[in-house]
Amino acid sequence: MNSNAENQSRLDSTEPGNADFPVIGIGASAGGLEALNELFTVMPVDTGSAFVVIQHLAPLKESAMSELLARYTTMPVRQATDNEEIKPNTVYLIPPGKNMSILNGNLQLMDMVGVSGVHHPVDLFFNTLAKDRHSKAISVILSGTGTDGTLGARSIKEEFGLVIAQKPEEAKYDGMPRSVIDAGLADFILPVSEIPARLIEYIHRIPELISISQVPDGITKSLPKIITLIRNSTGNDFSFYKESTLLRRIGRRMVIHQISDPEQYVRFLQENPKEISVLFNELLIN
Repeated sequence: MNSNAENQSRLDSTEPGNADFPVIGIGASAGGLEALNELFTVMPVDTGSAFVVIQHLAPLKESAMSELLARYTTMPVRQATDNEEIKPNTVYLIPPGKNMSILNGNLQLMDMVGVSGVHHPVDLFFNTLAKDRHSKAISVILSGTGTDGTLGARSIKEEFGLVIAQKPEEAKYDGMPRSVIDAGLADFILPVSEIPARLIEYIHRIPELISISQVPDGITKSLPKIITLIRNSTGNDFSFYKESTLLRRIGRRMVIHQISDPEQYVRFLQENPKEISVLFNELLIN
């Protein structure tokens, strides 16, 4: 199978019957409660997406998160149960002392094992979310210490999903969002109050992302300019990289930024050096 067919097969695979709505995984640790409260205060209740909150919780202590978070949204908020089928417009919370994954739209709970104190529940969930929802997998990384969520965010990007990081300057603890940003994986870096609008915008554009099968000729014509901008910024030459991968990744970035004219995207790259960095890192994923 050629690379075009492989990429299209991956995109087409986002459409099994049990994956007809997006799933938004939210990773948080220290300081995450305040960010979650603010996020759900402004989050519409009819996005058509399921929300799965993965926090670092004390393993032997009962969590009151469902009651606390329910004060800030009218969506149903509940602690996840094993093998529970997720539904849209519902918020699911990881239970204390558990790792959580998703398979065919069902949440799977497992006891935490391994070295005491060394757990990455956000990475684990994001990894499985990427395989389960592909371009309908969305990850949001909020306040927290450490690097949990970064490896999982890479999996999300591999499957053409979306990664949003809380603006580090706003986060109570900037370790988790800054790690994702420093790895060049964040599609958007936003204050919490602006995240819902960006999520809704992306959700509306998912059909367009999935249906990218024919890359416009204009992107091919603009490719030398884009390669030159990347080389000038990073020192890396993508001249001999697989053209199909370059075109598909560039096309994805254009759709995310609602840019239809390739020359306009070239100008956008010139005016936004951070976009060059994001595009460069996204190309490296493949």
